[in-house]
Amino acid sequence: MEEKYKEKQRKLAISIVGLTASGKTSFLHNILDLLIAEGVSFTTISVDSGAVYKHLDIGTAKPSAEEIERYNYRLVDVVSPCERYSLARFIKDTDEVLRHVDTDVVFLIGGTPLYFYTLVGESGYVPVQPDSAIRNHLRQLVSERGSEYIYNLMKALDPISAEKIHPNDVKRIIRTIEINLSTGKMRTYATEYYTSFQRHFTELRYILLPPPDVLRGRIYKRTHIMFQMGFVEEAGRVADMCPPPAPWLEVLGYKHAYDAYRGHITEDEAINEVFTDTWRFSRRQRTWFKNDKKAHFIITQEDQEHARDEIIGYIRNYTRNR
Repeated sequence: MEEKYKEKQRKLAISIVGLTASGKTSFLHNILDLLIAEGVSFTTISVDSGAVYKHLDIGTAKPSAEEIERYNYRLVDVVSPCERYSLARFIKDTDEVLRHVDTDVVFLIGGTPLYFYTLVGESGYVPVQPDSAIRNHLRQLVSERGSEYIYNLMKALDPISAEKIHPNDVKRIIRTIEINLSTGKMRTYATEYYTSFQRHFTELRYILLPPPDVLRGRIYKRTHIMFQMGFVEEAGRVADMCPPPAPWLEVLGYKHAYDAYRGHITEDEAINEVFTDTWRFSRRQRTWFKNDKKAHFIITQEDQEHARDEIIGYIRNYTRNR
């Protein structure tokens, strides 16, 4: 794992994450425009579980085609809206980008906490794709021989995890064995395998956390703008390509936009539902982000200006000393 990155020296990553509608994208693009003027090269990795889907443009507030090119975005428009995209796939795709990155700096931008904290090795989650054949076989063993048998099997393969998992917790036992058989590693070490980002990158982390009253107003405004831009019509076009049920309907807001397209609810009702769901989602994001011990928090406009200058200064020093 150590040798698969082009350079052995640590590279620089700047993470700009935070709540939906907090101004992450405009803040980042302002910084990137300054770097372009100074001739600094960069790669921008989107950490957004919705932006990976093609054709979901308005509802995900993804960068435009021109911005994707100008700011060298990766992991935007990766898969069809008919195809399910998983955390494990995200880690695999991101790792592929990081293995070949040759720019001065990498930016991580987005608001999907589980994706972000798994990428930087802080979620405790092992992003190994489920294997139905393994799971079915293990369930059959449980049915035939009981949970004690499969617990002892896990104990033989992964004694460390066996100390933490109750013998009757069949779901976790099966998952632990699945990880072992899929990776050839105990679960503890499989987690470490997927945290190579920490070993190869020096990270500066900034989290945008506007006050709740400010954010609520921004979400309200953004929701109305999305519908003015044709959110309902976009949902209809995507439904023609990928008739429900389909993964794209699980992306925030699209179910309600599609319901409005079908006439099941009015557009005003859809706006209210999307606003409510987005506000609830932002509260869950805040729960994830607010306790981050590594982050510089950006709450006010003054904080943004200070952070921008700090980031630019750090990058200048880094590129000068490479």
